[in-house]
Amino acid sequence: MEQSTPSVLPPETEDPGNAPAPQAGAFVVYRTGMPTEPSPVTLSQLARRAAELVDPQDEDADVAEFEEAFEDDDEPARALLEETLDERVAEAVRRIDPQGDLPQVQMAGAIVRYLAHKRTEVHDDREHILRLASRAEYHGDPPPAVADWLVDNGIDG
Repeated sequence: MEQSTPSVLPPETEDPGNAPAPQAGAFVVYRTGMPTEPSPVTLSQLARRAAELVDPQDEDADVAEFEEAFEDDDEPARALLEETLDERVAEAVRRIDPQGDLPQVQMAGAIVRYLAHKRTEVHDDREHILRLASRAEYHGDPPPAVADWLVDNGIDG
């Protein structure tokens, strides 16, 4: 008795009803489309990315503390959006910067919140993310310390 080999339909064949008939004795494997959604991004990955963006030289202890606050948070950020993401990020920012005068920490929080909603932009360039996270967080009117920090980092409004 001969062994059957699978007949795989070409990926462009969407409707198995339009597929060519398989040879006698063969079994058919239909390909289904893979999800086009990007893979989930965790809160710890977002915090790491935010730290990279606000402290590219990895020299700021406050930014390192922000990143460490989320190092074990491996839940998908999207799952936290409706529940606790904003609270958790705000709590970490307040703990590290109770006076609100460390713009790099304020922006790290803004970036995590922004990228949790825009996960396809996680790998976009630094200037793009800083600009859009600032606009989203401060509605185009960042506090003076953050505005100055953005200008010092080459971000114009």
